[in-house]
Amino acid sequence: MSKSPDNLFASIELGTHSIKVLLAEVTDNSLTILGSAETGSLKVVKGEVRNLNMVSEKLTQAIEQVENITGIELGDAFISLVLSGGYITQSVVTADVNIMGSDRMITEEDIARADKNARQKDIPKRMDVLDISTRIFTLSDGRQLLDPLGQVSSTLQISKLLIHARKERFNTPVNLVKQCLGHDINDITYAPIAIGKACISKEDLAKEGQICIDIGAGVT
Repeated sequence: MSKSPDNLFASIELGTHSIKVLLAEVTDNSLTILGSAETGSLKVVKGEVRNLNMVSEKLTQAIEQVENITGIELGDAFISLVLSGGYITQSVVTADVNIMGSDRMITEEDIARADKNARQKDIPKRMDVLDISTRIFTLSDGRQLLDPLGQVSSTLQISKLLIHARKERFNTPVNLVKQCLGHDINDITYAPIAIGKACISKEDLAKEGQICIDIGAGVT
């Protein structure tokens, strides 16, 4: 398969212990690591950059190592910046919709309406959402489900988890990465969610739920 921008994925993490850069090729059924690099992290404290010049130098080293290994420029890939830190917080929002069909059977349209209503809820001022994911659905009789499609209920409540942070604080690492790459990043990922999705399969999550603990050098 040719390595085009459509199937290349790069990930960058500015950690307290180290700076990591990874380049992978994505297909429909698999992900192949093409190259990765890790440099010692200086002046990144609990996920926040304290010295732009020193961190920029280390990040540039890691980027160049990956590009030399793979012969591919990271700017040709879909780029995700992985963030963590005490300045990132989370909250839960809920939204309810009435099930309008005569049979009260929940449809995909009902789920989409509930999801849209939840996404329109206000978040704290000066904050921006980094990630949003569905936690659970609750039916009118109190049942809680991961997938309510086809269930019969008069109402549907959706509960979503929002990961958010002050724009000024996460824009610092975002702008740093953009300057080192000479290219915009495409996505921001919250580190615990990325680790959880990598470690826990959908089958395990659907059975009883799972817990994943990341003991980092600066933030646990």
